[in-house]
Amino acid sequence: MGVDDVILTGNKAKEAFQQLQSSVNGQLSLSMDDKGKVTATQVEGSTLSKGASELLAATSDSSVTVNVSATDNDITSGGEGPLLGFFGGNKSDNPSIESSLPGAPDQKIVANQEVNADALGKLSNINGNPGQAMLHEVTEAYRGAVITQADGNSGVRSTANNDDGGNPTSVYRRAHDGAVSQGGNISEHFYNAQGQEVYRGSSNFQPVQLIYTTGNNTPFHTVPKQR
Repeated sequence: MGVDDVILTGNKAKEAFQQLQSSVNGQLSLSMDDKGKVTATQVEGSTLSKGASELLAATSDSSVTVNVSATDNDITSGGEGPLLGFFGGNKSDNPSIESSLPGAPDQKIVANQEVNADALGKLSNINGNPGQAMLHEVTEAYRGAVITQADGNSGVRSTANNDDGGNPTSVYRRAHDGAVSQGGNISEHFYNAQGQEVYRGSSNFQPVQLIYTTGNNTPFHTVPKQR
């Protein structure tokens, strides 16, 4: 595959693709091949929204590849924490090349994102904007890669370090804030073994269950997942 790719993998790749298509319905026509590569074509006569424009750019930008692992996993692959959407950072495909040297090729950036497709699908449906949370995650990864290029860096780390979330100048924060919104507020509620809600930073913070809610405090995802 080339560098102008958005690639969906994982046991929920099909669901992630369907959510993306729902998010740009009437604006872009999407297809996905057997390797997970997504191709986008603008619907004739359509006007593209911000999110649709960025998805189209992500599928056609010859300098960026966006890899999205779409699963129903409770936890990120690296064990950083519960998985809804996770900015996995990005890096040059050849960081040994000094791109500032005369005649050197442009840096090609590979971005990585992880998503829980089931959780994001429910989040979007509850808020009445099918697929928007998935669109946010894919375009966030793409924006992060473009920011890395503009900054002249060869790559950035993932959001495993929570400082990135509170740092307005971090690549993650700029990508997150600049991408199309998730389409709904997200709150987290932790419960202990006795079913009592407990809070981060408290002395009795020993949760055994996490429930995410949105909208009017409507649950949309539980960790560990309900069987």
